Amino acid sequence: MQETAIINGANVSSNIESNTTMLVVGERAGSKLDRAQKQGIAIVSDEDFMAIVGSHVVHKEK
Repeated sequence: MQETAIINGANVSSNIESNTTMLVVGERAGSKLDRAQKQGIAIVSDEDFMAIVGSHVVHKEK
């Protein structure tokens, strides 16, 4: 999913930062989920992320 996000123009980070706009979470979200909730950051499941990207996915040329 990180590759899909990057290919489609997202900046991916392993940390919650002041400019974080969305947190994609799997089954074990951990402390990042708590921090994102406290900061009012949009939280989506990995399935919802792929649905959001949906037909707008830009595929990397091989």
